[in-house]
Amino acid sequence: MRVIVIGLGVIGRAVCLGLARRGVQVRGFDARTSVHREGSSHGESRIIRTAYFEHPDYVPLARESLRLWRGIEREKTERAPLLDPRPCLVLGKPESLVVSGVLTAAHAHGLKVNRYSQEELGAEFPWLRAGESWSGVLEFESGILHADRCRQALGDLAVRLGAELNFGAKIVGWGVRGDRVWAESPAGMVEADRIVLCPGPWASETKGLGGLPLKVMRQVSGWMETDFRVASELPVFFFDTPDGYFYGMRSPEGNSIKLARHYGAPEKSNVLETMDEPNADDADCLARFVSSHIPGLIPSGREATIRKMEACRYTLTPDRHFLVGELPGYSGTCFTAAGMSGHGFKFAPAIGEMVASALVGKGVFPGIFSPTRWD
Repeated sequence: MRVIVIGLGVIGRAVCLGLARRGVQVRGFDARTSVHREGSSHGESRIIRTAYFEHPDYVPLARESLRLWRGIEREKTERAPLLDPRPCLVLGKPESLVVSGVLTAAHAHGLKVNRYSQEELGAEFPWLRAGESWSGVLEFESGILHADRCRQALGDLAVRLGAELNFGAKIVGWGVRGDRVWAESPAGMVEADRIVLCPGPWASETKGLGGLPLKVMRQVSGWMETDFRVASELPVFFFDTPDGYFYGMRSPEGNSIKLARHYGAPEKSNVLETMDEPNADDADCLARFVSSHIPGLIPSGREATIRKMEACRYTLTPDRHFLVGELPGYSGTCFTAAGMSGHGFKFAPAIGEMVASALVGKGVFPGIFSPTRWD
């Protein structure tokens, strides 16, 4: 079997790796360089968590992803780790989706968690300021992924197993001819048996996906210096606040933390509408969160100061679940892994395996991710 993969962010590379592991002849194409800052895959870190508040059905996929990331870490040639295991603390009102969802997922799948009342939170985590009547849940099958290293490792392993990855190679058209597919690349026409679309935030501009209800959201991460001792003991955290969702984690540098808002920004129809550089409003939003909810992480005698920022793009589906499966109308030749909705990075290796297994006839796609669920 021969497969074309369009888009080589973390998801596209994972699909290439899954296919290459099965002996499939795979050629991947991306219009941009191997490392760029315009999509969703770049950056120093991402959270990986297992007690998934978004839906209990994600838990097996998260566990499989943890297993696969550890395996990829052992396989890669560079010694730098991919995963920093750390507990994950979620906070909010007991009835909030974040808190109740984690407890539901943990109960459904037998995950170990610790629960905290508002008073217990203050005693156990003195750096935070819990809101009135808040509670918290700490899970343990979680941690920090080194994002740039993860993306590089996926691509390197795929190439080692025979995949061909072409960067700076924009596909200007593709289609179906009988039971075959074709794509026009800078090197000429390429033919294959299947095609997989992994375009990230360019999904709305991609043939086969343009009619789906996808939006793009610009999100900004910021970094703040903090006390090294506090940072070294810090769990990853996710807060459900009156101003929206916020999350954070220790930076690999050791003396800073990464912070970001999750959702809440305007949803745009086109990725080009989300290319604004981070600005003072973005910094103020993060600084307000720090001052209100994690004041103990502010260096003594100073104000919360965001020292650097970086933007990325979420590709959103209406229900915030992924878009993974066969696209209708293409006679079983066209598939996609897109619409990761701001929480797909951690699942990349499991999604790559899912797509690859389905393409070789040894797996099925979960209905929760179906591209036809809005029909």
